Amino acid sequence: MKPPLVCNRLKRYRRERGLSQKDVARALGLSSSSIVSRWENGTCLPDTTNALRLAALYRSCVDVIYDELRSDLADEIVGCETAICGTDTARDA
Repeated sequence: MKPPLVCNRLKRYRRERGLSQKDVARALGLSSSSIVSRWENGTCLPDTTNALRLAALYRSCVDVIYDELRSDLADEIVGCETAICGTDTARDA
């Protein structure tokens, strides 16, 4: 079974900046643009440093680029917290 794809806005932001995948790879110091393609397709995630570099390059924030993932993870954490604490403390804060 394949892991689910991670939705993101990388391709949209790259195109808005007028960059190719090769340009992005070069700016991030990557040896190949294929990893940029995999990030854009959602088959894998960049490490923290490259996610921050992408955000800087695209004049955005990591949580905006990966908004759907951020939202899903927040819901997951709230569910775990509710199961542990018995209350919805994360949403109460």
